[in-house]
Amino acid sequence: IIVKVIHFGLDYYIIYSFIPDFIYVDGVQTEIDNKGYINNESTEPKNVTLIWNHEIETCEQLFYEVEDAIEIDLSKFNTSKITSMNNMFYNCKQLQNINFGNIDTSSVRDMQFMFGEMSIKEINLKNFNTKNVVNMRNMFQSCRQLTSIDLSGFDTNNVKDMYSKFEDDLDLTSLNLGNFDTSQ
Repeated sequence: IIVKVIHFGLDYYIIYSFIPDFIYVDGVQTEIDNKGYINNESTEPKNVTLIWNHEIETCEQLFYEVEDAIEIDLSKFNTSKITSMNNMFYNCKQLQNINFGNIDTSSVRDMQFMFGEMSIKEINLKNFNTKNVVNMRNMFQSCRQLTSIDLSGFDTNNVKDMYSKFEDDLDLTSLNLGNFDTSQ
């Protein structure tokens, strides 16, 4: 995973909830301090690369409240066994771009608050496989700058909870729910 940040003080959640095997800052292997922060006095944008050699089965709160991230690249992240993306990007206030690449979400069951409280303007979810998702509650809640979402490729046959999925999305003017099945 590559995270581009505005300045340092990476939030503790990204480190201690999911301890990576290696952390690189601008290509240099880096250690974290005992509080979970990367020590760096520069305020220039940096590239932080987190590498896991072990399989992760949940992305719950992976980037929860990492307010300084401006770009996250998940294009090489193996998500084939991930079952939960609950609160994955919640409150990432500066996030401008998420590169999902060919992300494998076929095992994911929970996407609750996945993008909640973000200021992102667009999200490309075309490669999402949602056939096993049962919870999409508050998935896009308070994405106040999001203007358009195309979810026509979402398979919602198994979704049991979509409560407040788009609550408080003030700028949302285009929403494609072409294939939504709300029978559950």
